[in-house]
Amino acid sequence: MLKAIMQKLTTSVEDYIEAIYELTREGRGARVKDIAEKLGVTYPSISGILKKLVEMGLVSHERYGNVQLTAEGEKLGRDIAERHRILFDFMHEILKIPQETAQADACGMEHSMSPETRDAFLSFIRFVQTCPKGVPSWLKNYYYFREHGERSEACEEPHKKHRR
Repeated sequence: MLKAIMQKLTTSVEDYIEAIYELTREGRGARVKDIAEKLGVTYPSISGILKKLVEMGLVSHERYGNVQLTAEGEKLGRDIAERHRILFDFMHEILKIPQETAQADACGMEHSMSPETRDAFLSFIRFVQTCPKGVPSWLKNYYYFREHGERSEACEEPHKKHRR
């Protein structure tokens, strides 16, 4: 059911779910005011989205009360936040993209990432961070390339394919 719901969601709706998820994870309720501040939107624009989310069974909301994710909304929020975190970690920790840029790019890219791609990114990040210890030589060479625009002397020449 979650997969069917995800196919119907727009980027904007996913941003709302993620914001509500993050606000509730911070230990406070997700008030309309907090959602508006987090997303930089006005109160009137929130009411239409909240109505849609209630109709989809992703949130519950009583007038002037907190917005709460349903069980399905919680799963979806966790998934969106995880995609965002994985992309941010990859761009900031591995590729060394500045934090602010990585944050903005992760927000834009998270909406189109498939579960398979998410799992591959997560596996790659875990691998680089845990095996081998320290920064692998190929990654050091990438950092050199990025900084200087050319390969370091430690890089080998690309292998030429042999024709038979």
